[in-house]
Amino acid sequence: MKSLKLNTLFITLITASILAVFGAALPAQAQTNLLVDGGFESNPLGAYIPTLNSGTLGVWADEAANITTGGAPDSAGVIPYLGSTKMLRITGTGSAWQTVQLTDLSSIPGGATAIDTGLETYDLNAFFTTGKGATGTLTGQVILSFYSGPALTGLIRTDNAALVLDGDPATWENIQKTGTVPIGTRYFLSQVVYRDNTGQMGTNAGFVDAASLTVIPEPSSLALLGLGASTLFLRRRRHACA
Repeated sequence: MKSLKLNTLFITLITASILAVFGAALPAQAQTNLLVDGGFESNPLGAYIPTLNSGTLGVWADEAANITTGGAPDSAGVIPYLGSTKMLRITGTGSAWQTVQLTDLSSIPGGATAIDTGLETYDLNAFFTTGKGATGTLTGQVILSFYSGPALTGLIRTDNAALVLDGDPATWENIQKTGTVPIGTRYFLSQVVYRDNTGQMGTNAGFVDAASLTVIPEPSSLALLGLGASTLFLRRRRHACA
C-alpha cells in the first residue's frame, strides 16, 4: 500500500511538473503562426495546381494573384497592413479567386498526439480590403480544410468564415474562423478568397495581408500528455527495479 501511494504521488508530481513547463510556454506556442510568410513579405507565389498536386508545404499558391507594395501602380491606393511592406493582390477574370497554403503538424506542440485528444483549437484569420473605386458586393473569406493524408488526401472537414467588405481602401477588415481541430488531422489547407459579385474582378482588385493560422494547446490535452509520459516512465522504473 505504501508503494502504491508513493507511485501515485510520483505520477502526480511528474504530471504537475510537465504541466508547469508547458503552461509557462503556452502564450508563445499559441502565437506561433503555422503559415509561412503570412504577411506575403518574402515568399514567392507558387503555381496553383502543381503546388497542390505535389503536396508542397509552406508555399502560397495562387489562382490569380501577385504580391505588390504600397504606392505601386497596381496597389489601387491601398497601403499594406500595419508593419508590412508588401501584400497580396487578388484579381482576375471572373467572380472568385483564391490563394492557398498547405501546412502540417511539425510546428504544433505535441504533434499528432495532442491533435488526437480532440481538444486542440485553431484560429485562422486574415485582413482584407479593396482597391480605390471598387464597386459591387465584394467579399473576403477564409477557409480551412483538414486532411488525414498528404497531398490533399483524406478530407475530414472544411470550415469557413466570410465578410462583405466596406469598400474603403483605407480600412483593413479582419476575417476570423475558430474551432476545434478534428481528430486525425495531419495537414491543413488554408485559403484566402476574394469574391466579386459583378464578375469584374479585373477592375475590383482585392487585397489580403497578415494571414495567420495558430493551433492552441488545451490544458486538459497537456495533462493527458503529461500523465502518459509519467506513467511510461514509472513502468520503465518498475522494470529496472525488477
